[in-house]
Amino acid sequence: MNLIGCILLFVLIHLLTCTAEDSNWPSLNFTLETATRSQRDIAKPLPLTQGTHVGIALSALFRNNDYTVDALSPLYDLLSGGNEALMIDLYWNEFTSQWQLCPAPFPSNLTYNPNDVVALLWGNQDYKCLPGLSTENIMNIVNSYIRDTNTNIAANYLQILFNLKSIHYEKSNRTIDLENMYKPSSINPMNIGNSTLNDTVASLGSFIFSPTVLEQYQQESQSGTQEGDGGDSVNSTQAISYFYNHSDIVVPPLETVLLVEYKRVLVHVVSNELVNSTRVYQFSDNDRNLIFFDNVIPSYVDSTSSGSAGEYCQNLITSYSVDGVDVERFNNLSLTTELRYIVDNDETPFTVDTLSSYIRCGYSAIFNATYGVGSNSTDEDLLDVVNEFVPHSFWSWAPGQPADINDTRGGSDNETEENREGGAFRCVVITEVGWTVSNCYDKEVVACQNASSRNEWVLDNRTKSSYFDADCGDGLVFGVPRLALEMLSLVMTVRERNVSFPIWIDVNDLTVDGCYVSGGPYAQCPYQRTISTNKFIRTVAPPVVVAVVVLVLILIEKIFRSNPIQTNRKRYWKKAIQEYYNKNDFEGVPS
Repeated sequence: MNLIGCILLFVLIHLLTCTAEDSNWPSLNFTLETATRSQRDIAKPLPLTQGTHVGIALSALFRNNDYTVDALSPLYDLLSGGNEALMIDLYWNEFTSQWQLCPAPFPSNLTYNPNDVVALLWGNQDYKCLPGLSTENIMNIVNSYIRDTNTNIAANYLQILFNLKSIHYEKSNRTIDLENMYKPSSINPMNIGNSTLNDTVASLGSFIFSPTVLEQYQQESQSGTQEGDGGDSVNSTQAISYFYNHSDIVVPPLETVLLVEYKRVLVHVVSNELVNSTRVYQFSDNDRNLIFFDNVIPSYVDSTSSGSAGEYCQNLITSYSVDGVDVERFNNLSLTTELRYIVDNDETPFTVDTLSSYIRCGYSAIFNATYGVGSNSTDEDLLDVVNEFVPHSFWSWAPGQPADINDTRGGSDNETEENREGGAFRCVVITEVGWTVSNCYDKEVVACQNASSRNEWVLDNRTKSSYFDADCGDGLVFGVPRLALEMLSLVMTVRERNVSFPIWIDVNDLTVDGCYVSGGPYAQCPYQRTISTNKFIRTVAPPVVVAVVVLVLILIEKIFRSNPIQTNRKRYWKKAIQEYYNKNDFEGVPS
């Protein structure tokens, strides 16, 4: 009975303290966490390579050429703060035939403590390097972050980008002394890196989305039947997949990679500056099976100082044909599989405006400038600089959005009390600066999308409706841009048609606070069961009352138990047995 009582007590406490939300549902206050998750969810049906990301080059952490473990201390917080790409300069040491993070070789005629910083000179450049620093230090941090966020709600997709460089020397009679100085010593062996490229990321294990996994997916896609024809189910995920399966390289959607295959990392060599020599690294099949190269998925890296990315964006923003917005160009770009990055530097660092512009054009932005954060600055200084840009790092949401619906919005005199308190601010419009939470009952123009031509938008300036009454004609769906290029084509269409902002798009959090979904007002949140407070109380009240009553009865029975029937029964049988022995009291053995 004690065990049953404890179980009932636990159930009672759980019912009285739980809410309608799942235990792993974060505290929703419409912060950047909500914006990050909702943008990821909207893009889930799209190919993995079509997303835009914000990341950081580790050279920005190794400030003042200081290559130490302490320099990596902000990395976990940077990943947690929304950085989804790491650009790593990796050096092939021709003396030791190993990959290392330090740009200089270590003289082999000296004895090193792995935890002591060593001053090095190479190529007329001074470096301070820790012999014990390797890519394993980075991968340990990445592994820790992945495991801490490996849930359907928090999981995101990371990119590790390698710039391959050489610690090179020209072999000649005059370099014999140089070779003797830096070649591996049998007396004092130096093991500061990995001998193969795939070993540098091998510790990430099954979390890696590799070319081998991609090839398996492509084979299955070719052998399987293609579903979705853009007809009756033009608003379905299958129709979206059908459109993007016409890409020049078929890549699985983000949802499949992240939430079905549980892959979290893509590793790509975006730059190969290895010096061609007899001692150059030779790529193996193991490297190609684990790491992407440009022959599998092309990559393009541009610098803010070149100006070409800005020119590209300007040309794209003014991309019009005789019929208006050049839909064909946008569709071709959407169906081109290419990883595009823009990297800043100290000469031309990102501003909040340029960062937003690059991302809206489909670039992934990599922070490489120091922003005045010197070697004597703290980690918090770097985080403050990066966090300044985070609200502007979304192709979707406007800075400061999605706003907290519990904040009072004000409004007209004929609004209900619920509307004035923000209860109706559960639907999303696009404005000149991005997505914004708005009153679902406001009358606005509706964004209608051609499901078979994702960048073709139809806007009727003469007809306005509330979010609940949004309707589009035949062959069109109440649309939502699911990647940066679709967003840009919609904004351009709004301007070209001279339609006034804001515009309704098919995004809301009507069923669950902070869970933004598409699919109309009845779309369900994928993370929890929809249940109102009143319904929750009505559901749990009967079992709570029964549990309380049973628990009270158990406690009363334990404390005040008195059973006269049981007591009298024992006394009766004891007396009967005694009388029997008295009447049949034999001496000796009965004959």
